[in-house]
Amino acid sequence: METRSRGRNVGTRKVSDKLSGSIQKGNYYEAHQLCRTLYQRYKVHREGEAIDVLHNGTVQMLKNAQWESATDLGMLLIKHFKERKTPFSDHTMSIISDIFYLYDPAEKGRDTFMKASLKWSSMVCEEHKYGHPRIHQLVASTYWKEKDYARARDHFLYASKPEEYGSMLVEFACKKGYPSEADLFITQAVLQLLVLQCRHNAITLYTIYTESHPSFSSKKPPYKKEPLMNFVWFLLQASEHGDTAVFLCLRQKYHPALQRDPSFSEYLDKIGTNFFGVAQSATAKPGNVLGNLLSGLMDSLTGATNSAGPAVLQPKPPLDASQEELD
Repeated sequence: METRSRGRNVGTRKVSDKLSGSIQKGNYYEAHQLCRTLYQRYKVHREGEAIDVLHNGTVQMLKNAQWESATDLGMLLIKHFKERKTPFSDHTMSIISDIFYLYDPAEKGRDTFMKASLKWSSMVCEEHKYGHPRIHQLVASTYWKEKDYARARDHFLYASKPEEYGSMLVEFACKKGYPSEADLFITQAVLQLLVLQCRHNAITLYTIYTESHPSFSSKKPPYKKEPLMNFVWFLLQASEHGDTAVFLCLRQKYHPALQRDPSFSEYLDKIGTNFFGVAQSATAKPGNVLGNLLSGLMDSLTGATNSAGPAVLQPKPPLDASQEELD
């Protein structure tokens, strides 16, 4: 076993050296074709080396700003993961991170690669049907650093990092929203997390936001002049026990405040089903809410998300699954 591993390492180094030689000479086309040829040769019986070839080739192309070649090799790597049902692991996450960080933010290939990575991870991780949280975290934190708040938000929703989500949301609201919209930002985020049945994350997010946002940090709920904030606070408490009467009473009492955004009613229909045993209304389309959330996620990977305040809060049409094929 040790001898085989040592032989693999030697072979990989030789390939890497040959690839580096072509790159150093500026023979990028030759290097690109070398990677593809070696991958086809190794992929069945020497899978580890096949993955190394594509990984190293993609990295080398990115370092030399050969964006199209890099994306081609990176997509071939994810296609291999998909076809072989390669499980998500620290190793595959490291490969994805290596590639993602080397892209120029302006290059469309970065979003193409990450979209494919999320699709693959959703295939091999049944508990993460929207993609693995670690990949979402990688994308979300990167968009945040780039001040692309709307797209960061779309991925923090699935990243299971409510503390960071809360900090980003405060920055987003303060820099891109009007002061009067501070409650809208957190209400949308909490309702979306409850639609996804992430109650603990929703509570943590609400706590971080209210403790950090200048409009709320000096106060404690219930608030005197922020009915929407009170509604969310009461809703989070009520969701622990699932009291149907309390839920219906809250919706009725805070109806005027909830009318500030048309998507809230749709979210609450789903939350009523998730936590309070309330049947969705006859006009509600099954799966439409989750479809809207997923559509927003996919829009964020194609640059379609609006980064302004109010427009961000509008619901999106259901996802057209036919447009989401990996290959």
